[in-house]
Amino acid sequence: MRRILTEAAAVGNATARTLACRPRPSEDAHFYGPSSRWVNGLLASGHDFMTPPADVTDSGVETHPSTGARKLNLRSWWYLAVGISPPFATRLTDVGSQYLFSFADREGRALDGGKHYRLVLPPDIPAARFWSCTVYDNQTRSMIETPQRFPRAGSQTHPSPAATADADGMTTVRFGPDRPDGVPEGNWIQTLPGRGWFVVLRLYSPLLPFFDRTWRPGGIEALDRPCAAARARVRARHGSAVHTTEPVRGRARPTVGVRDDRNAVPGERPPEEDTHRARRE
Repeated sequence: MRRILTEAAAVGNATARTLACRPRPSEDAHFYGPSSRWVNGLLASGHDFMTPPADVTDSGVETHPSTGARKLNLRSWWYLAVGISPPFATRLTDVGSQYLFSFADREGRALDGGKHYRLVLPPDIPAARFWSCTVYDNQTRSMIETPQRFPRAGSQTHPSPAATADADGMTTVRFGPDRPDGVPEGNWIQTLPGRGWFVVLRLYSPLLPFFDRTWRPGGIEALDRPCAAARARVRARHGSAVHTTEPVRGRARPTVGVRDDRNAVPGERPPEEDTHRARRE
């Protein structure tokens, strides 16, 4: 009986971890389409995990019917978090906060604390109050514990220096066991060799470009290619540093659970590769 229960605990932990960190594209958690590594299951499930959040536009509020059943896989949110609030799953601009999680690099590889990575954020990060990027330990799901003390980068100047943008308005966040030469203190988050990690990008009082996807973060890139390549991809997507709030792809408002790869960043894994990979696993 001890052997059975010990094995069951390990299998249950592995199952919850997989559901939370690698949701299937069919579950609509991939915010920018199946090939993107940024996920947010709450905008597909709602805070009760059975009612997608309403669309809020200038014309009014369009609610969605309850499915009558819990989205059990997306409830694996509880593996990563200990609480939930309706504003987490509300499509109101300038209200509450929105989170994007990434558990892998652009190529789908788990994030390694002994390697160096970068994340390029386009200009005009859509947060009226502030934004932050925080690193968590895969095993504890708590903020990673390093000599840096505060594993975050963001717009606030406390408790660590604020991240600084470059002349073109883009903000580059670097991850790795040591701070690279020339990288400002506020733009680097320390990781630990031998420890896996994931990142949460938080937008407090999110703005319309987040919801209609006219603004999107780049993928987390392992530093095996020139930094200019990542910046060029983001610049090609967003154009100039000035953004409008016009919706993408001709939609009048954001919709829930759209799986569309026309916005995929070049070089990201196409959805059919995700499917083959899931079958192999």
